[in-house]
Amino acid sequence: MIIALNHEHDKDDENTLNRQKISNKLKRNVLDDPCEKPCKILHREMHKGDVSTLTTTDINRIRKNIHYARLSIIPKLSTNLEELHLALTNLGEIKTNKEEIFLLINNTEKNIVAFSTTTNLKFLSKTISIYKDAFYSLIEKMNDLNLNFAPNIIYAHFEQAIHSAVVDIFPDVIRKGCRFVSDNQFGEKFKVLVYHKFLKINLKL
Repeated sequence: MIIALNHEHDKDDENTLNRQKISNKLKRNVLDDPCEKPCKILHREMHKGDVSTLTTTDINRIRKNIHYARLSIIPKLSTNLEELHLALTNLGEIKTNKEEIFLLINNTEKNIVAFSTTTNLKFLSKTISIYKDAFYSLIEKMNDLNLNFAPNIIYAHFEQAIHSAVVDIFPDVIRKGCRFVSDNQFGEKFKVLVYHKFLKINLKL
């Protein structure tokens, strides 16, 4: 059996080669910079690159190619907590643009995920008052970094559970209600009272 190879096929069209060249370039770009939107990378190429030979069909093909390239390195949207923890684990070491570890806690047992940096925690440890309830895992992480987090004042919502948790962690701290929440609640109550008064006046008329 003899097989003859014919290498005298027609060369690819110049426009096709140009489209493939641009497509491959943009696929490398979306892989190198996973934080930038693919549409921005494509638009930038449209303004600066050699795109005079591209048709609408070519652009749609390029858009799909770079979209699939981006999906190859980004996990699918999680539908439950187990998938979320697994996706974060598979991403490996997540760092900021300053090369600081960004994912500090990925606790699968307690279903806790915390994003922050050592710099942020150091700043937090120096504050004397905070406007949010404390998290046990965050305190543990700061202890691991030898940071002392001991605020003098904690502003929290008016739920009893929050204040009980604060007392458990910081027994000597001064607890105050969050003014933003109380103002909103007062505002809503005021609207209701004014509305009822308005109805009574109109009913009398």
